[in-house]
Amino acid sequence: MIHRHFGKVPEVHQVGDDGQALMAQAKAKFSTVGSAIERAAFREAVAELLSLSSAANQYIHQRAPWNQIKTDSDSDHAAETLYVCAQVANALRVLAQPFVPFGSQAVRQFVQIRIPDAWEFSYLPAGTLVTEPAPVFTKIDPELVAAELKKLEELPSTPS
Repeated sequence: MIHRHFGKVPEVHQVGDDGQALMAQAKAKFSTVGSAIERAAFREAVAELLSLSSAANQYIHQRAPWNQIKTDSDSDHAAETLYVCAQVANALRVLAQPFVPFGSQAVRQFVQIRIPDAWEFSYLPAGTLVTEPAPVFTKIDPELVAAELKKLEELPSTPS
């Protein structure tokens, strides 16, 4: 949506309380996810990551920028919503890097970031170019999964 309507991370003059709270939550996740990874509590780290993703989904659903963008009077609100989403998506991209490095790198390519990643919340500057997104992961056909599972079941068992 950012690419289609703005072509770059939108410039905003003010972010509302809900957006500020979401970005603060994203910033805090670097500590909690990092701590979990250091303790080798990988499921906990992923759960923290997913909780931020869920909060971001709730934010974007409540704000509904697809409706805001339709009217000129709400285009500033749409820009604000998408600005916050860009910041949180960037944080999620960095937080996910230990688990899906190639996916994280693919997402990074959608945004023209010129600085190296660091394990911290960093703002994407307004005006940062956003290219047209493409799927990062392909959907796995359930029939293919079933066929592969059947092949595994047919393998002879090996003694322990």
